[in-house]
Amino acid sequence: MTLNLGVLPNVLFSPKTAFESIKDKTTMGDGILMYILISAISFILSSLITLATLGSIVSPAGAAYEMTVAIVGFIVGLVIGIIFMIIIALVAAKIATALTKGNYSLDKTVGFLGYAQIVGLIMSIVIILLIITMGNSAIGPGGGMSASAAGTIGILGIVTFIWQLYVNGAAVAVANDVGLGIGIVSYFIAALIIGLIMVVVVVAAIAAIGLSMWSAGTFGGF
Repeated sequence: MTLNLGVLPNVLFSPKTAFESIKDKTTMGDGILMYILISAISFILSSLITLATLGSIVSPAGAAYEMTVAIVGFIVGLVIGIIFMIIIALVAAKIATALTKGNYSLDKTVGFLGYAQIVGLIMSIVIILLIITMGNSAIGPGGGMSASAAGTIGILGIVTFIWQLYVNGAAVAVANDVGLGIGIVSYFIAALIIGLIMVVVVVAAIAAIGLSMWSAGTFGGF
């Protein structure tokens, strides 16, 4: 496995060219490792900001507990994220090569999608810096987020979605030797299908847990 960190800036703005430049050297292992690296950087940054923000109002014991919970949540989320990425890559590659003639490659699709995570990291940093810059103006009357801050973050969310779709679509396109448009459509359909399936599974699991608790009399014996 060989990670090419130098190609990340190009992934942001010229993803198709960037992926073409590392196509012969990228594997599934590279994508998973890059996903872990970018996720770890994102987690560290968010943790540092949280500690800096809450450090003065949370006791050391409370901070240690919160950090432990956050680390466990990060590890669980990381595993789920990797599985999610591989499944989306599988479905997207299958759709892409079914829609048009190409060369199916799950290995390179996962590899490139790992690099594509840089978009989410950059936009997360932008949003965090924006909130810090806005300061008290980001807080609304009720203690929640102000309307202006929510609107700005909403716009950035839309930009992130479109940007991520473009970069991920390029990843699918280059990995499977199909056109950019096919890559974007294939990734979108795959992410939508897998996302809906996951929502159904989560809702079913929550309902099952709730039903079990109800049957056991957890909710006041009703």
